[in-house]
Amino acid sequence: MPEIFINGVPVEAREGATVLETALEHGFYIPYFCWHKNLSVAGNCRLCMVEVEAESGGWMDIACNMPATKACAC
Repeated sequence: MPEIFINGVPVEAREGATVLETALEHGFYIPYFCWHKNLSVAGNCRLCMVEVEAESGGWMDIACNMPATKACAC
């Protein structure tokens, strides 16, 4: 299981989980509107936008469609 960082806190993500799913499973709230666990990802509302930190600079991405990959920092 990959380890990611949410607000600087390391958490274990399920294989194939998104950042939004991982955050919710570990008690971190990321607002969302169009996401539902039983539906395909639309990603239209952009309410779950998170900042991804990286050494080469960061970027913004939607947590509902972003895979939780090893060493990801949001």
